[in-house]
Amino acid sequence: MPEPQQQGRYERKDVEGTHVLRFFAVFFVALAVCVVALVWVFGLFKLVYNPVGQFDESSQIPPPPHIQTQPQQEMEMLRLREEQILSTYGWKDEAAGTVRIPVDRAIELLLKRGLPVRRGGEVPTAPRYAGAPTTHSGSAPERRQP
Repeated sequence: MPEPQQQGRYERKDVEGTHVLRFFAVFFVALAVCVVALVWVFGLFKLVYNPVGQFDESSQIPPPPHIQTQPQQEMEMLRLREEQILSTYGWKDEAAGTVRIPVDRAIELLLKRGLPVRRGGEVPTAPRYAGAPTTHSGSAPERRQP
């Protein structure tokens, strides 16, 4: 006696190979058509919007800051200028008679003279700002003792 076949809940027939091949053929043809269309559109854009010579006139150059062409060298030059300023004497404001001194010398002078000290336990008060009220408006809140 033949065995009874199980009634499973799955697909009993396979997908036909011709349908799979037809799908991939249509897919690759559509892909090729899209690539050709994109190449054509970009070629058209290149003819219409010519990027070469777009900023021929100096009035069309964008305002600063411009892109740095050699950022490492510019950073090194900045560090050298800062080091030169921090390690030499020079005028900060010649009209006011203000000079700058090297950092090492400033540290030596600070150690030699010391920091300024307040005398007699004075506590400086902060100056009032311009928008501060000069009089107390309203009554003071009551303080309750527990």
